[in-house]
Amino acid sequence: MSSNNTSNSNVNADSGEAVISHMHPSKVPTVSLGTLTAKIIADFTHACKNYFTYKGITEADQVKMIIAAFQDLSITYHIKSNEEALLTMSFKDFVDNICKNFLKDNWVCKACRDHDNFRQQPGTSFHEFLIGITHCNLLLQNMPSFLNEPRMWVLIDNNIDMDLNAWAEEEWLQDKPDFKKWCEALDTLD
Repeated sequence: MSSNNTSNSNVNADSGEAVISHMHPSKVPTVSLGTLTAKIIADFTHACKNYFTYKGITEADQVKMIIAAFQDLSITYHIKSNEEALLTMSFKDFVDNICKNFLKDNWVCKACRDHDNFRQQPGTSFHEFLIGITHCNLLLQNMPSFLNEPRMWVLIDNNIDMDLNAWAEEEWLQDKPDFKKWCEALDTLD
């Protein structure tokens, strides 16, 4: 998904995964037919939050405004069968319900494993590494494995390219003024 407010995920014919379509922040994001993954849910959540902000939708109306976003018949059936209860939920609880009912049982373990084994690979820019590790961490939001900023800082510092790490230690970065400035400086150094 792109970093701006408009995005359109392409169909992944090889994996059979669902995709997000969100052409403009004024339009409801949709989720196509296909297998849901933690990444798809995270992208959908991000697109919905952009939509809510753009349209000024209150928390009380958020689920009502996106409840028809799913095109998969099993999800649609689940929503129709539980619509009254789902409409009373917060957006977070609604997303948690979708995760509980439609993600594979081991999705948290897989996201944690990906998170713990994430290293900046040769030829990968710091920016790409930061986006990847941040995205993985966002998948764990509201889970015990989610890393707050100080823990995220340690994970990134321990897993960046060794040359970049050595360069950063020689520069003012060893004082780590704040997380955002530290990341921006590493991005510039890289």
